[in-house]
Amino acid sequence: MPEQADRRDRAFVLAVIAYFAAQAALRTLLGGALEVDEAEMVLLADGWRLGYGPQLPLYNWLQVAAFELFGVTTLALTGLKNAVLCLAYLLLFAGLRRVVPFGQAVAGTLALALLPNILWEFQRASTHSIALLAAMTGTIALFLQALRAGSWPAHLLLGLALGLGGLAKFNYWLMPVALLAAALSIRDLRAGLRPMRLLAATGVAVAIVAWPYLWIVRHPSLGLASASKLYRPDTALPAFVEGVAEAAGGAALGLLIPATVAIAFRLGRAGRTAGPTPWPARLLLRAGAVAFGLTLAGIVAGNVSDIHPRWLVPVFCLVAPGLTIAAAHGATPVGTRRLAGFAGLLCVLTLAGMAELRLNGRATGSIDFRPLAEAIAPLTADGTPVITEYHLGGNLRFLIPDLSVIVPLQTDRPTKSPDRAVVVWAQADTTEASPDAAAILTALGYAEVAASARVVGKGEVKLPYRYAPHQTFPVRFLAVELGNVPD
Repeated sequence: MPEQADRRDRAFVLAVIAYFAAQAALRTLLGGALEVDEAEMVLLADGWRLGYGPQLPLYNWLQVAAFELFGVTTLALTGLKNAVLCLAYLLLFAGLRRVVPFGQAVAGTLALALLPNILWEFQRASTHSIALLAAMTGTIALFLQALRAGSWPAHLLLGLALGLGGLAKFNYWLMPVALLAAALSIRDLRAGLRPMRLLAATGVAVAIVAWPYLWIVRHPSLGLASASKLYRPDTALPAFVEGVAEAAGGAALGLLIPATVAIAFRLGRAGRTAGPTPWPARLLLRAGAVAFGLTLAGIVAGNVSDIHPRWLVPVFCLVAPGLTIAAAHGATPVGTRRLAGFAGLLCVLTLAGMAELRLNGRATGSIDFRPLAEAIAPLTADGTPVITEYHLGGNLRFLIPDLSVIVPLQTDRPTKSPDRAVVVWAQADTTEASPDAAAILTALGYAEVAASARVVGKGEVKLPYRYAPHQTFPVRFLAVELGNVPD
């Protein structure tokens, strides 16, 4: 039996690795333009720093390392993304496998593939959220291990996971708080909590996050710039009412597939008695409820109006595995195989969808940026920088590695503006009059020199889509002379 279990474990691990290797190979072979988050990495992951604007630094550090190994290439971008996604699945499986049987561990791990935000959005466009996912699954695994074994090494590794999670995204902190609160609320688990060892784990986490968080304190306008995303100015109702409604709707939609699968599992047991729900499932479900409650409390306290479903991923990563583990408890091996088959089908469809994004229609990954790079090359050959946004700037830097690009919220933006610059922006409706240089520079974060800018050249390029050349993506640019920012 142990040999059979080992073979099953290896087969599942290899299947997970094969899937993400296929995703990386597909993206690398099909090539094309960079997505927005990829373009941001090309611009910002250009060195080792404590802060990179409004995002925490963990994924940037990983990307810097990948660029140093593989160069600034599609392979470095997609290889890292898929390696971290793969790690997230394997960490969860490894943690669950120590505390529940194989079938339940598989069901809990495949719950990630039943979450649209993770299966599709994280694969298509995300960066920092992927580091968040790996940190969360690692935290779940190590928290379960700390409860089960109670050893110092398990708690110190948990502290490492806490620290790395704290460097991934701010909403990570929902996860450990919710897990601890849930464990305290379950009488059988309270005895497994060891306060001094948990305090040591917290100390490890604090040591890891201290310097990057100090950077945020010293650069609050950069480090907290993303806070504006939480508010929508045109709310008809009190802001927090819209925020609570969006959070509730996002949670319901995000968990629809895992909940449906869990119900199908239950129905498939045909009245068989499975016994009490496994303690890991109870812990995760209760922690998910705590995390969602804390989210709602934060929305009300902060009068938040705008909540994106991806911000609820800490809730999803607790509830979805809890649902599938509980449902798989007492299920037959046939049920587990059917779940694996369904998740496999979703993964195949995701591969096909990613290919379609690269090969068909007006997708951002199909834009051919080479004509724009050729058009601005004479204007920037002497080192004149480009002032633009992340998507355009990252794709231009990808094609012209030595190009100087200045983007909003850039951490190493010069304290003085350059004497000359090329301002580049996309404009969907080319029938509209071109905005003046002052308006464009203000929108891109250079309001302090916008009024004194003098246009000395301009142009427009209609970028073709690789597989729909009759459709174009219009981009305009201005060559301007700028006055320096006063001391």
